[in-house]
Amino acid sequence: MFDHLDPTLTSLIVGSEESDAITVCLRRLMDETGASHIMLLDRAGQILSSQGGEGRTSEMMHLGALLAGAYATSREMARLLKEDGF
Repeated sequence: MFDHLDPTLTSLIVGSEESDAITVCLRRLMDETGASHIMLLDRAGQILSSQGGEGRTSEMMHLGALLAGAYATSREMARLLKEDGF
């Protein structure tokens, strides 16, 4: 599941039990929300797990990187503006 992770961007280690639990949670969340795609990303934007979007791995990896960048940017802006609780 995690073969695509770039080892220079993450030192995250997820065991098979945790991986299975993540998959179950994402499937349940997808069912409950009616989403067609769902991803769990690390802070670098690498996909830790995803549901839906089969055959679109490259697009999902790019989206993950963009989302991580947007999150980091928003967090930094909040820090500069002294906004607590972001």
